[in-house]
Amino acid sequence: MNGAPWEQPSLYAERSPATYASAISTPVLILHGEGDTNTFITNSQELYTALRLQGKTAQYVRYPREGHGFSEPRHRVDEMRRTLSWFDKHLAAPGDAPRYGVGDRVVHDNWELTVVTADARHYDGRDKKQERFLHVELVVRDCADRAIPFALRPADLRLTRGSGQHGVGPAGLPVRVLGSTVLAQGTGWALSFVPEEGARTVAAPVAVAFRIRPSAATYRLVVKDFPPITFDIPAEALLKEGFQEADVKAGIKIYGPKGCSNCTDGYKGRCGIYQVMPVTETLGRIIMEGGNAIDISEQATKEGVWDLRRAGLEKVRQGLTSIEEVNSVTIE
Repeated sequence: MNGAPWEQPSLYAERSPATYASAISTPVLILHGEGDTNTFITNSQELYTALRLQGKTAQYVRYPREGHGFSEPRHRVDEMRRTLSWFDKHLAAPGDAPRYGVGDRVVHDNWELTVVTADARHYDGRDKKQERFLHVELVVRDCADRAIPFALRPADLRLTRGSGQHGVGPAGLPVRVLGSTVLAQGTGWALSFVPEEGARTVAAPVAVAFRIRPSAATYRLVVKDFPPITFDIPAEALLKEGFQEADVKAGIKIYGPKGCSNCTDGYKGRCGIYQVMPVTETLGRIIMEGGNAIDISEQATKEGVWDLRRAGLEKVRQGLTSIEEVNSVTIE
């Protein structure tokens, strides 16, 4: 640019998107790192403010600790999710219903819903072998300044997996207590929000948890009469469980017990998981030299011997059992 902004103000103004904000008609998604020293954060704030003041479609997300390009894994995943959701919403074929995702503002009957966070978590005091939750944080705001209350009950929230139709209600409400996040459970709860004295509107922040299977999947959340919010639990969830990257890329369908009127848990019979370790020359030498269990295990892994965990995950991949059952016998 041949100089700093104060040295070349006309040149910088000519190259600034904010200068042409009045001519922008395309929906704009702005994802910016707060530590960007190449394009300062004030530039994106200026553009976003100009677009919103003109009533144009725009979304603005700031990422702490990031520069000109993101490096933290969670931020990179969030960036991809938001970008794909933005494309799904604004590049849909004519007649297709828009797809709303995390961070989108969804308006219905003068109420605005925004899902701020949706990710897989465990909560303190819960069985990490058997239970996994989808943690959702959302905000509902009165966008017509009517100063009327807002209420939310369990029946107002439904989560469906994939193309399912029935869905499940919330498992509970996450509560932060003395540094730990625990899950408050019950069916009779209700959240009520009323305008503060002198306020013209209501903003209702809500955190809620749903039980989910420990696998990558697409979920749809319905809140009252709002259009559904769609988001993905990424393949990283499968890698964390111990599946091989090649298997994840090839596509894995994880099954779980469905149950029926004649059974309560959805399982029938048993299957075994085994570790079979041929004693090679190298393994034999380690044993004869008094090697410990860690030495033997490390060499067996190098030689391609599956441990019990890997053997169990293979049974999951084959659809013979569920990952919850494998976790119950392979995770201490």
